[in-house]
Amino acid sequence: MNIDEAKAYLYGEGRFNGGKANHKVLRDILEALGNPDEGRKKIHIVGTNGKGSVAAYSAYILAAAGYKVAQYSSPDIYRFGERMRILDGRSSNKDWSKDPKVGEISDEDLCKYLNRTRAVVENMDIPDELQPNYFDFLLLVAFQYFAEYDCDVWVVEAGIGARLDATNVIGSPEVAVITAIGKDHVEKLGDTLEKIAIEKSYLLKEGCKALCIYDQREVIPDKSEALKVMRVFEEKAASFDIPVVKLDLDNIDIISSNLEGQKFNFIDKSLGIDLDLETKLLPDFEPLNAALAISACKVLDSSLSDEDIAYGVSTCYWPARLEKISNDPIVLIDGAHNPQGARALRSSLDRLLEEGDEEIHIYTSMRDKDQYNCLREIFKSSKLTALICSTLEDYDRALENDELFSLATEVLSESFADEENRPIIYNSNNIETAVKIAFDLYKDKLEIVKARNNKIVIVNWGSFYTAKDFRQACEIELEKYLEEAK
Repeated sequence: MNIDEAKAYLYGEGRFNGGKANHKVLRDILEALGNPDEGRKKIHIVGTNGKGSVAAYSAYILAAAGYKVAQYSSPDIYRFGERMRILDGRSSNKDWSKDPKVGEISDEDLCKYLNRTRAVVENMDIPDELQPNYFDFLLLVAFQYFAEYDCDVWVVEAGIGARLDATNVIGSPEVAVITAIGKDHVEKLGDTLEKIAIEKSYLLKEGCKALCIYDQREVIPDKSEALKVMRVFEEKAASFDIPVVKLDLDNIDIISSNLEGQKFNFIDKSLGIDLDLETKLLPDFEPLNAALAISACKVLDSSLSDEDIAYGVSTCYWPARLEKISNDPIVLIDGAHNPQGARALRSSLDRLLEEGDEEIHIYTSMRDKDQYNCLREIFKSSKLTALICSTLEDYDRALENDELFSLATEVLSESFADEENRPIIYNSNNIETAVKIAFDLYKDKLEIVKARNNKIVIVNWGSFYTAKDFRQACEIELEKYLEEAK
């Protein structure tokens, strides 16, 4: 099996959209594979938004302290191997910040572990409706990879929810982490925040050393809803005698924040932490995400030094989280794809940009997302001057650009009473054309905006699945732009 055959197998026979093996089936498969996950220290992270960043910070901090760290995350942004990687000690932090491919599973290892898993599965009498799907196979491959390379700590990010998520097969982690709770995947998790919280609370099990969580009132606008969500987690933790380490913005003091990164102070007297820190990640909640990761790592290993923590946070790289891929023009990629994420994106842009700066957005979305409320959040600023609605060609889950354009036009009229100050909405049936429109708009506006000492930023958001295509299209347009500027 080569890598193309491996990917064909993973996506084949309806496996990507197929049923989900229950935890008993996954456990049986893992047992047949030699229980590669048993006896390993684990940090298990769930949440609607922020869990990828928390996983990355955790991996970097622990690697800075000398651990060999396994990180399991989803989705992949630029490369398939991003889903499963190993950071082996402090030197890998520096290497990874220069070359993000460092530590990713190789094609050879992926094929080896997939072949082994396939042989085991085909030799078991598993009913069709319980056959492992794409995500289950990835988990099974990752666990063998991490075990064979003898990783000290596994940082495991859940996919959807917790109760039915494949990652919940790991049993009781040393540390459970819960990030921001919001509405997403409501058809699977429930249509209220409380129902979603109940699903995610299933990561808590007897034997867990601590639950690290930030106060949901920081991320949920309706405070009564936030309290309901917190009650779900606190009561579930109490039922297993799991201590709760709770953070809020009172623990964080922002020192400075700009398009190069953020400096902040984090204090938690219960964990003996009082640190000045720097992060390259730009979104508003990254200091809180970093603090949450620090708390989880300190619970896991109370001897972590301040210097190890600071080095881990400062070297952390995580793609498509308001990631700046160009300075001239300023181009940002963000994975915001639900209302909570869009609200955070809007807040982050308002903080990073000045009065008179302008934004050109490219927006794509999967069909199952709440585009209406995402647009309502993004439209809460006069800095937005253009919105280009686009789609991913040949991707069944993607919302067609015509539908998105129609909805955006409707939300625009609701959001801006003054027609003269409304952003202009454009319609594009592919990412490449959308990027070309964005760069043409940028060049047309540049002299006028620069004359008043302001800047223009191009922002792509709405789905992690568009980041790779967007970046590739930008590289082409950037080359043209720089050639014209000579």
